[in-house]
Amino acid sequence: MNSLIARQLDWLNSQVVSRAKSILVASLRVVVCLSYWLVVVIRGNADARLGPLRVSLFVGLVHRGAEEARVRYLLLICGDESAALHAVDGCEGWTEEMTRRGVLTGGAGLRPPDDATTVRVRDGALHLFDGPFAESKEQVGGFCLIECADLDEAVEVASKHPAAGYGSIEIRPLWQA
Repeated sequence: MNSLIARQLDWLNSQVVSRAKSILVASLRVVVCLSYWLVVVIRGNADARLGPLRVSLFVGLVHRGAEEARVRYLLLICGDESAALHAVDGCEGWTEEMTRRGVLTGGAGLRPPDDATTVRVRDGALHLFDGPFAESKEQVGGFCLIECADLDEAVEVASKHPAAGYGSIEIRPLWQA
């Protein structure tokens, strides 16, 4: 159990460090570009050959900064027991389209709820239960991790998923690191 927690903490730490590095690099690039333009404005002597290059670099940085600001969402694919009949259908090209668009970052289908194990710790004692904890008509059958500009894009992506036609898809934003 401790090794699982240690692995999860290592993964979380690597995600935080990676995100911090990308923000720092983007910030430094913006500072360099803005510093160049400040010198040009103060001195008034821009090199005509470097001006367009600097503009394109700055525009590229702004665009890249917008990509970094994308929101991560979890799509919970839900359905009743009849949804299990669709498990073998796959996603009918949805995965390929969303991967091509750069939206889909991960996901998987889940085994049936009967294969689940529920873990609880109460007063330091570990309790294991077979099957899902909650009795419900609707069950989580899979998940997808996506990155979108905003909730509107996430809704558009979720609405194209085949499971939206026979079940439901819950969209949940992830806490940003």
